[in-house]
Amino acid sequence: MLIRTEGIVLRSTPYGEADLIVSFITRDEGLVQGFAKSPRKVRSRFGAALEPLTCVRLGLMGKESSSLLRVTQADIIESFHRLRDDLPTLVSLGPLVDLVRTLLHEREPHPRKYELLVAGFRAMEQNIPSRPVILMCLIIKFLWMCGYGPRVSACGRCGAAFSGDFAYFFPEYGSVLCQSCRITGAGRALRIGQETVRFFGEARSRTFTELLGYLPAEEVLREARKLIDGHGAHMCGGRCRPGLEIPAVAASPSEPWN
Repeated sequence: MLIRTEGIVLRSTPYGEADLIVSFITRDEGLVQGFAKSPRKVRSRFGAALEPLTCVRLGLMGKESSSLLRVTQADIIESFHRLRDDLPTLVSLGPLVDLVRTLLHEREPHPRKYELLVAGFRAMEQNIPSRPVILMCLIIKFLWMCGYGPRVSACGRCGAAFSGDFAYFFPEYGSVLCQSCRITGAGRALRIGQETVRFFGEARSRTFTELLGYLPAEEVLREARKLIDGHGAHMCGGRCRPGLEIPAVAASPSEPWN
């Protein structure tokens, strides 16, 4: 069986002296694992096509039920080299890659999620100052598209709408909990303010083009990043590499949800 599609390189693992096992998110086949023969040799026909984050036109061969396909072709469509060459950006993309590999099923088409990632990477390349914001918004959009979006505008148990100056988000529940619904031993909690709640709404509703140049307050970005890291790590069962570790915050009953 020969498969022709396009995909993004998520991760590659050396195999032997010159081979690679490569993980892709593809438009038509979803997550796939491919075996590439001799791409680490100086004169390899693959060149830089199997570098992380590269968008490529793929040729894959193997049995329909096989979990490891042979990579027969990989031609660069977009290299996204500006993201790969900037070490802080490359490191910050690690949690997103972990989420993609954890939340999606192998050999199951995810064209909308694939297009979302391509559009997000393009926007990150266009505007360096907006990269952290676009990345957070990309992760938020991806989580909601997968059905795992963090619920911040209402209590996850009783549905009471967010009100007051702040609330507490519990990664274990994937939601904020109002004072009435907090229970002893609910785990770590993260305090978020109204502006952070508004940011999550903007992240879901705005296009990437509209997000270019959108720079929320530093405190909002800090709260949003901690929430995303904590929620993502919980979704991945602790396998997601957080960019910022979530602190333990005591959710005191004396601080009301107005």
